[in-house]
Amino acid sequence: MLYGLAQRPVDEWAARYAASPEKRHYVDERAGTNPAQAAPASAAKSSRGNGLAQWWTLVQRNLAVKIRDRANLAILLAQAPLIGFLIGAVFRQQGPGAADPAVANLATETALFLMVLAAIWFGCSNSAREIVGEWAIYRRERMINLGIPAYLGSKLTLLGGLCVVQCGALLAIVAPALGLKGPLVRMFGLLLLAALIGSALGLLVSAAARSSETAISLVPLLLLPMVILGGLMQPVHRMAKPVQLLAHAMPSRWAFEGLLTLESRAAATQPAPVDLARAEGSPPPVASGDLAERCFPSKKRSTLPRVVAVCAGVLIALIASIAGQLRLRDIHGSLSHRRLP
Repeated sequence: MLYGLAQRPVDEWAARYAASPEKRHYVDERAGTNPAQAAPASAAKSSRGNGLAQWWTLVQRNLAVKIRDRANLAILLAQAPLIGFLIGAVFRQQGPGAADPAVANLATETALFLMVLAAIWFGCSNSAREIVGEWAIYRRERMINLGIPAYLGSKLTLLGGLCVVQCGALLAIVAPALGLKGPLVRMFGLLLLAALIGSALGLLVSAAARSSETAISLVPLLLLPMVILGGLMQPVHRMAKPVQLLAHAMPSRWAFEGLLTLESRAAATQPAPVDLARAEGSPPPVASGDLAERCFPSKKRSTLPRVVAVCAGVLIALIASIAGQLRLRDIHGSLSHRRLP
């Protein structure tokens, strides 16, 4: 037996509301529009310039929300300086200026890898609750013509700006502390690309999760494989073939290779002495003074344009997946509203 609104389909209730005198009086007249005359113009506006207007409005609103939540904003902004100071404090004595080249190379590799992981973590932690935390608002605005590209673009714009600040602070602290010699602009670009990938991963989790708690609990499951398969603890070329395929899908592996290659080209390192390289617990020798040789041999190493292209492809694929997930939840939500009890 059907009760209340369930006695009629949703489309019928929407049509009755659109034709009701209450809507004409309280909505159309107060907005100063005549529905019969304004519909074509409104449709034209929606198809042309409304997306940009929606994007800008959402950017302003999201920025105001971030600024009002001062405690959370302070935590987000403090992450990069804290991680940067820790990396600098741990590896400063063992970095490029260390007396033992083998120790210096291993310390530099580890520091660069941690910077990549930190950048991805910044992005994920910034965005993991962005969509799921305002799902009710998003659904209401979707019912009044909010576009997915405008909504997603506004999120990426604000999160991208936050990633710029975080990656800039991280590199500005670590680079002088360790005496990195790589080109800082290119290194910053790779770190920012890694952070944007992290932001897209967080948004994808947020769009798929049903609660903020679920979204937060899924973030470590995304980051731990990037640590294991990133190419530092075990170089990719030494992994089994099936595992190598998984490693090639990790954005941390590509960003790490890019950073390490840039630093290797700029650093004037020397090979480790044979007796030190053979000592117990010492890393293998670095051939020909090439910092990146242990993790990414020169014969199999990717060029920097290829690294950037792969990372950009991953970012584009993630953005498309977020849009698809939002659209899929729209369809499921619409079906659930139409389903009769």
